[in-house]
Amino acid sequence: MNIITSIREKFAQYKLKKLRKIERKRAYIDWNKIDRILLLYAINNASEAQSSMIYSELYEILDNCFDEKTSVRLVVYVNKSPIEQKRFNITVFDAKSCNALTYKPNLDILGIAEEEDSDVVINLSPTLSYPLEYLAENSDAKLKISVLKTGKGAKYDMYFSSESESVKEVFESIKYYLQKIK
Repeated sequence: MNIITSIREKFAQYKLKKLRKIERKRAYIDWNKIDRILLLYAINNASEAQSSMIYSELYEILDNCFDEKTSVRLVVYVNKSPIEQKRFNITVFDAKSCNALTYKPNLDILGIAEEEDSDVVINLSPTLSYPLEYLAENSDAKLKISVLKTGKGAKYDMYFSSESESVKEVFESIKYYLQKIK
């Protein structure tokens, strides 16, 4: 890691800590009572084939949730220029949409977290992505879940670790445990 990246990460961590002072109503929610989900994922340094496979798994998750009458908004951060998505419930953005010093996304992207009024935020990213951490921190969701516990990003209510590399399998495991909450 070079010095510039290290400095940018320190600025991002500082800005995220400032956002944490905002209180929200927290609750563990049964899967059957969830109406809206904000799903976050970062695709970094993936080949075209890997990206395509990840997108297909994310699409399956969206379709399964819609079949269950659950509204899902997917936000994907990519390190390359974004591939245009034809679905109405997907937002893809890259570093050009973020502050160069703090990684903070522009207001259009941040507005997604506020406008969605989600019950749950699920960050499925296997790597730390500060732009997505800002989205998670800005959301007023009652439950925030991440698959990566670093302590450097947003504050989540639940961390979920899995050996699986399949995004869909990880999501299904999270869903299983949320169904057990009563």
